[in-house]
Amino acid sequence: MSETVSPERRPRRRRFEQAHLWSSTVTGLVALGLSLYSFAALRRSPEIDVSLPHVLRISQEKDVWVILQPTMSSRLNTEDVEVVTDVRLALRPSGTTGVSPTPRFYWENNVSWKYDEQTGGLKHNPVSDPAPLVVSQSMPQQPVIHFIAAEWKFRPGRYEGTVTLSRASSRAPITKRFCLNITEEDLGQFRSGGQFRQFEFRNDVPPAASRQGDCYAGWA
Repeated sequence: MSETVSPERRPRRRRFEQAHLWSSTVTGLVALGLSLYSFAALRRSPEIDVSLPHVLRISQEKDVWVILQPTMSSRLNTEDVEVVTDVRLALRPSGTTGVSPTPRFYWENNVSWKYDEQTGGLKHNPVSDPAPLVVSQSMPQQPVIHFIAAEWKFRPGRYEGTVTLSRASSRAPITKRFCLNITEEDLGQFRSGGQFRQFEFRNDVPPAASRQGDCYAGWA
């Protein structure tokens, strides 16, 4: 025998069926939206995060050598990867015009560090030529990059610096800014060390009287 629904319960049951139908529809639309968003997120190019190191290593004789290790990573999990096609270093004397020429650095190679028993310091060895770097969430990059400014020398003062990464995608280059303080004492260190001995310049040491803010500065 079929159940008989009273006239009073019919509107209430109809409202329940309609609410259930709308709830199922909304749930389906939300699930579809999430699926489309996830699909789009996986298909897009990853956004790269770039961090500069706390240490620059610098030497000076005939040329200026600067060695730094930026970190390139992505927080997004995507099917695509980003390719860094070039890394450029630029330095500009701050507050001076015509006093010191602007150096032109080029990416010489990538290096690794090895302890030097004779000097008690670190010695770098070439490990690879300049080449594009593939960056994804599962493949961060930390190249130790050796830059050279040929036939140029530091003078005492503050320098404004940039590290610029060009990308294979249509996204704009990434530029990270920093500052560097060079003192007369630093120049003396360079003269005594020669071209193949790099000196540390850090941006995480509490500033002394000769330092400005969080600029990279030497120990001299």
